[in-house]
Amino acid sequence: MNNAVQVDNRTGRLLVSHYKKNRLMPVACLLIAFEFATSRRTGSEACNSKWDQIIGLDSSQPRIKYKTTKTSKKGTPTLFPLPSKSKELLQIISRDRLNNPDSKFYYSPNDPRSKYIFPSRKYGKKTKSGISKTPYLQDVRGTFSKLLKMSGVERHMKNYATRHTLATNLLSKTGNLKLVAETLGVSLK
Repeated sequence: MNNAVQVDNRTGRLLVSHYKKNRLMPVACLLIAFEFATSRRTGSEACNSKWDQIIGLDSSQPRIKYKTTKTSKKGTPTLFPLPSKSKELLQIISRDRLNNPDSKFYYSPNDPRSKYIFPSRKYGKKTKSGISKTPYLQDVRGTFSKLLKMSGVERHMKNYATRHTLATNLLSKTGNLKLVAETLGVSLK
């Protein structure tokens, strides 16, 4: 988490020099940190999160709402609490993009990427597979590998493992299996 999120104490925005020096993509780093903090699934829940899904970011009980998740019943919107660390991350992103055209999170209001918490810089540009039509970041494998190496982890791991790590840590800290199931959005079974 410390390597993924570096904030300038004077401005409250991301510390640009950290990301440049380590050749890290800030959007990918914050997406990975968001996954660490929330246990949301990468592709179906975290990557494509929009600002309008966040409920009460400035309240003491912020939540994120999904129309559907991998395990939810069809047509049943699901609300998940946002732990304090994820609330802090969203506030950093919000502050970083606010009237800051140099921010990697900033896009003008008429750009489809402005709706997404983790916008893709490749949207509308030519890629190996054609013109990118996805306005949000999808692949963080390269950044995750760099962060692991910076943290002293040499073996290959998928960033999906962050979901399981959060569950394990939450269970060992609280001993509350029901809380773990609610946090992950899975059944108690």
